[in-house]
Amino acid sequence: MAQYHGKPCAICDTTVDTWKGRLMRKNGDKRHDTKVKPELLLDVGILPENTLFILEYRNSMVKKWRELGYRCLQVQDGDF
Repeated sequence: MAQYHGKPCAICDTTVDTWKGRLMRKNGDKRHDTKVKPELLLDVGILPENTLFILEYRNSMVKKWRELGYRCLQVQDGDF
């Protein structure tokens, strides 16, 4: 995972890059990203207090990351 001032920076698109490799939803998991992505990060200990920021484009995910306390930078409008 990328580091900035000693804090991990997760890049969230259809997958999440981490220091352990790529975190991907399990085959057949059709749940919305707002359920899956936070679970993937929590499973490997990526928390708001140890993450500098998350880059995201989906409006629903930007809202979710912020609700969970992550600093989220919206890189493009993604209303879907």
